[in-house]
Amino acid sequence: MAGCLTLKPKAGDAKASQDLLRSKVYLAHNLWYNSSLIIPVENYHNGKIISAGTEVEIIEYDNTKIVFMDNSGNVYTMIYREDRTMLPVEKYIPTLFVKKNPLEDFDSETIALIKEGRAVKGMDRNVVFASWGAPMRTRTPDMQNNNTWIYWADPEKYKRAIFKNGKLLEILE
Repeated sequence: MAGCLTLKPKAGDAKASQDLLRSKVYLAHNLWYNSSLIIPVENYHNGKIISAGTEVEIIEYDNTKIVFMDNSGNVYTMIYREDRTMLPVEKYIPTLFVKKNPLEDFDSETIALIKEGRAVKGMDRNVVFASWGAPMRTRTPDMQNNNTWIYWADPEKYKRAIFKNGKLLEILE
């Protein structure tokens, strides 16, 4: 289970967000959506999955939403809340969309797990990131140096990914 994804925004990401607008990009990680193709920024782990590595085009964004379209013409709207991400939308976008398909870095077994939105013991951080996405910064402000990533399972519950030596040790729900 190898691979490398960028887990932190970099300097100049505001310009990077503009560069990604109206260009073909890939989802850096899975996103869960409802029947209306709405994605809460909390990325609750329920509903249907649009997979990491899906080629999309960013149509528009502002401080309340990010709108993008997949190759099938489905238009998704992420309801954006800076109070949840602790990042301005311009810095959040480069953590969500990338220019290189992130699944190219993984073997077929790992890709299957990612597409199912599963995280299993022994996965490295990059695989968990591709499968579950970034944890909310309000609960996990530093993904690089924190051994516990806290996710929203749904609006009422959290789940935790516990890492040791860069590998997923345990999932607490």
